[in-house]
Amino acid sequence: MAIAIDARLEGEQQVLAAIGRAYVASHSPVVEARLSAVVVDPAPEIGNMPVVMVATRSTIEIVLGDAEVSAGLISAVAELAVGGWEVVILIEGHRSGDAHRGLRGTPCVLQQWWREEAEICFGGFETP
Repeated sequence: MAIAIDARLEGEQQVLAAIGRAYVASHSPVVEARLSAVVVDPAPEIGNMPVVMVATRSTIEIVLGDAEVSAGLISAVAELAVGGWEVVILIEGHRSGDAHRGLRGTPCVLQQWWREEAEICFGGFETP
């Protein structure tokens, strides 16, 4: 799937906007937030990670950005999964190998994204 980039935005914000537009197109309302708004006492290195929440689908999509996979992220994903959320970790395509290794066994799915001209493209869902 490819979604046009909003040129007014930069980096992770473009990815968030593309995800939001995809859900809204399928009539699913979204809320953009930071991980600190949905996880109890998150580790400092992950609290500011952007997320898209889709309550009607019990889905939370986390944009990994430049952050490394950490014990704090794994703990947050486990907390969300126990709370009934399906967790999707969005990773830039070239970081796929590291994300798979770091999140192996974590209750989430990975989805790669990349830029192609004026679009953000998304790959399929993968189990780490």
